[in-house]
Amino acid sequence: MMQSNTNVLRNILTIILMGFIVILVYILSQKSEPSPENANVGIVSPITTDHTSVEPHKADIVSDFDRFNDGLNKPTTDTQIPTDEFGVGITSVRVYNRDLNGDGQPDRITRTHIENGTSHFTNEYKIELATHAGYIDVTPADLKTVESANCALQKLRFYFFPVFMIEKIGRNIGETYITPTMAYKTTYKMQNNKMIIVDHSPMTEICDVSELFNQ
Repeated sequence: MMQSNTNVLRNILTIILMGFIVILVYILSQKSEPSPENANVGIVSPITTDHTSVEPHKADIVSDFDRFNDGLNKPTTDTQIPTDEFGVGITSVRVYNRDLNGDGQPDRITRTHIENGTSHFTNEYKIELATHAGYIDVTPADLKTVESANCALQKLRFYFFPVFMIEKIGRNIGETYITPTMAYKTTYKMQNNKMIIVDHSPMTEICDVSELFNQ
């Protein structure tokens, strides 16, 4: 009789112990799994904007920073500089990294905006090709805009496909701004890592040469 009672007590203790073990395992497993609302606490995913992607988001595409589209679109860097007390000096330097000669290296176009304290202003352009020894300057002569509040004597537009080329339309610099005079188109193309004039021809008499682009 004593032996039977001992066996019953042993079985009861065994069942209680197994139940305790099951409860303990369950509690530990719950602690190891984060709740849905806390699952991402402390985890921050980086957001990367790639302006060199083939199809960037429309929000990343900027047609141009000025009224006239010179074809360069969004710059790689944009440095703003205050003028002096008379409103004279360089106000911005924008750098555009583009592969201009098809060698896979990012070359450089720099556009410098210059105010002279009047309604007249200029944009000067510099073209540099990337080499293993650094950048080399291949800028054609007179690669700049000449503008006023009324008319532009000279403007430029850049094209990158199928080859890199520049279209410059300008009147004779030094002539009056408001009186229409003959405008000339000069076309430059990249050949053997040099900017070569491939066309120079008269167009028409006009005040603002901006109106002659896309014709």
